[in-house]
Amino acid sequence: KTHYRDGARFASIIALGEIGDKRAVGPLIRKLKDIDEGGFAHSSKWRSNAEWAVISLGKLGDSLATVPLIRLLETPMGGSAATALGRIGDNQSVEPLIMALKNDSKEVRSKVAEALGKINDKRATNPLISALQRPENDEEDESLDSWRQKEETVSVKTSIIEALEKMGVNVPAHNLKLPDLMNLIKEG
Repeated sequence: KTHYRDGARFASIIALGEIGDKRAVGPLIRKLKDIDEGGFAHSSKWRSNAEWAVISLGKLGDSLATVPLIRLLETPMGGSAATALGRIGDNQSVEPLIMALKNDSKEVRSKVAEALGKINDKRATNPLISALQRPENDEEDESLDSWRQKEETVSVKTSIIEALEKMGVNVPAHNLKLPDLMNLIKEG
């Protein structure tokens, strides 16, 4: 019986985002608070529900969700929260997103750059340029983990470049501190 309720709750969270009715924003935000207080990071069921609540809030695009989503930037759901904030487009998320460009997770930094590009606020220009020039500590061996790290680095840098281009900033290729992509292709 509990399994059925959990499945119905999960489906409801997804449906609320798909329907697009702004009346769902409040219940979805409350769901985030319930999950946050319950330690979602320790339970895949809670994290899955929270992740979908975040995605649904982004689809609804209501700025009432901005502050609760900002609180999630430094959690395991930081990437999803950044994506949702980018969809909402509220300028009050710009400064917290800029701070999240320093996150240790390359996935989060990539999603943050994408969000900043969508919001298109000029305050993000210099921090994005700084993030583009951030050195990455990718391993220099031939292991699969090393290749994944390099691929993630390219993804982060690409997201940053695309964000800057959306803001009208020309990023000259000779200024990029990226791995030599041709060598990566030849070695792969």
